[in-house]
Amino acid sequence: NLDRLFQGGLVFIAISFFFSFLISGMTEEETGGSMWTGKVTIYGFFTGLIYPAFAICFSTALRTNRLLPWIATAIAAIVPMQTTVLGGRREPTVLFVMTLALTLYYQRGIKPPRLTIIFSVLFAMLIIPATGTYRGLAAQRDWEGVRQMDLVGNFQRYLNEESILELRNAAFIIEATRRSHDYEYGAGYWDQLVFRFVPAQLLGKGFKDSLMFRPSDERTLNELSQMGYEVPGGSTITGMADSFQQLGWFGCLFFAAMGLLFKTLFRASQQSDAIFAQLFYILIATSAMRAVTHQTLDFLPGMVYNAIFLGLLFLYARVPAPQAGGRRRNRK
Repeated sequence: NLDRLFQGGLVFIAISFFFSFLISGMTEEETGGSMWTGKVTIYGFFTGLIYPAFAICFSTALRTNRLLPWIATAIAAIVPMQTTVLGGRREPTVLFVMTLALTLYYQRGIKPPRLTIIFSVLFAMLIIPATGTYRGLAAQRDWEGVRQMDLVGNFQRYLNEESILELRNAAFIIEATRRSHDYEYGAGYWDQLVFRFVPAQLLGKGFKDSLMFRPSDERTLNELSQMGYEVPGGSTITGMADSFQQLGWFGCLFFAAMGLLFKTLFRASQQSDAIFAQLFYILIATSAMRAVTHQTLDFLPGMVYNAIFLGLLFLYARVPAPQAGGRRRNRK
């Protein structure tokens, strides 16, 4: 039922804007600065609903071509565009762009030319090393400085000068874990789910801690120290490193399972009126990318988050199948 689906999208927009308003009224001391802590983490949990809301409203607008869904789409796009332009955040930017592209593909069959994909990859290669510089300029509203950014020169300095390389982090962590044998055997995946979905502010920190394994990584840290290496602050360890920490060489099976999931989900999304599969595919795609570039521990919470809210919405919006008795009466 597209009307009910759209109603759910409107509710998601309202929830997200409400909690964004609450966050805007908090001081830096209350939020914990850049590392959020306390009740702001609960508020942030619900502000993320703006992304499924945008996907739902845009999909409904393309399907129905009515004015109200288009207006809701424009309203839902405000936050992703602010995050992209003013915040320079990579993952929300990719999620926003992929939502536009994949929704157009599913609803209108529009496919970008292959050359566009190639140039997009090349542009991303140039822009990603300059993200930190862009964020600083955008925070100061120095748009002239943004226009004068030398992307090619910055990329050359990134390659030729000493820089933070995430794959270097991965190589050292894998070697340190291999030496210490400090494997977590999948406990980190459970701990991350508990960390993301069990609110200590409501249930108590002691209760939350009791649900977590919290395996010790002191041996790995000691090995890194003996190797004379320290992971630079603000850098990632990559999914190759943390999957090895969890399962050793069998960590590669995580990516095999993720590939199978997306293959199955994409096939399901090709069926007629497979709106749930389409929305789910769109919304967890960037979580899968993050599993490669950042860490695999982030994928399951992102997938569960979208499954919960989309699942609840589709329980409300689905059209019940007709009963057999009703079909017999119709035939009569």
